[in-house]
Amino acid sequence: DGTVWAATEAGISCFDGDQWQPLAAPASFKMDRESGSLRVSANGDVWINRATREWFFRAMDPNLVDVMADHPFQTTRYRPDAAPPDTEIDLVTERIQSASPIHISWTGRDTWSVTPKDRLLYSHRMDQGPWSPFTTDTTQTWYDLPAGAHTIEVRARDRDRNIDPTPANATFTVLLPTWRQPWFLLLITSLLL
Repeated sequence: DGTVWAATEAGISCFDGDQWQPLAAPASFKMDRESGSLRVSANGDVWINRATREWFFRAMDPNLVDVMADHPFQTTRYRPDAAPPDTEIDLVTERIQSASPIHISWTGRDTWSVTPKDRLLYSHRMDQGPWSPFTTDTTQTWYDLPAGAHTIEVRARDRDRNIDPTPANATFTVLLPTWRQPWFLLLITSLLL
């Protein structure tokens, strides 16, 4: 499907065509150097074959004939789940002064807790703009947003590349600067008159 899987001593990662997702499979599925192989079947299952380096070279060295007893070959099938994570935006102040930075944070939860909270990835967008790349960041600060109503949307993605189909959203209003608010203009006009 255009993805690239890589198995290393640090774990299994996946490149989805846009960015790498580290630890795309549970951390226990790591491989030592030259000690396994990785295959992805047509239905998306990831097959992880693990053995020692000696097991793979047993046919080349007559002294390694009995290597199978001491160095077993193991195959594990990792079946990615299809349940998307859930995303929540923490409390957002509905009315914000224009000179104030807007700081918004969010959290997510994997349906079956297969993806640890610190491994969930998030993407956000403001006012129907383009989605940001997925990162582990759980906060964002905006400066100098124009006055008016704004909507932030955030979606989570788990290690099985499931994306929350119903992004969390919050609406807030950036107030006009005091000198541009109608009550202030009326007051100044009254004083001048």
